[in-house]
Amino acid sequence: MTAQLFTVDIEDLKALEGLTTLEAKKKAHLEDEDDLPSRRFDYTEPGVCSVNGVFYLDPDAYDELEIVAHVERIDVDLWYRGEGRARRMLEALAAHCTIIYAAAESEAAAAFWEHMGGETVDETLSDRAWTSIDVGYGVYRLRTYSLR
Repeated sequence: MTAQLFTVDIEDLKALEGLTTLEAKKKAHLEDEDDLPSRRFDYTEPGVCSVNGVFYLDPDAYDELEIVAHVERIDVDLWYRGEGRARRMLEALAAHCTIIYAAAESEAAAAFWEHMGGETVDETLSDRAWTSIDVGYGVYRLRTYSLR
């Protein structure tokens, strides 16, 4: 069975990308900035590996919205580890966003994110529409151009 990537349609997010928050709210007829749309994603190879999380819109340094992903969890079955499956899942994810955030849940997860080129960030992400706080192993930001 082949992997199913992104069980959601993010075209509505792409239509708002590059706009300012105010422009996006007007275009989407939204009253509150917190109402900017987000979409859950799930990439799965049943019995082998999966990655899931949320795509959301976030202002970049120029106050233009960009699609960002928050990876909540990556799972690779013990028998399939070391084959580059998690990397391939992140490469596929990178085609749809500019930055990936993740909170490492263990030393092994922190080592994985560092190996992938992730940089630690001071923010805890708890101010986002979803919550993901540092559980002691760091919060990582991965710029997706490094995966393309």
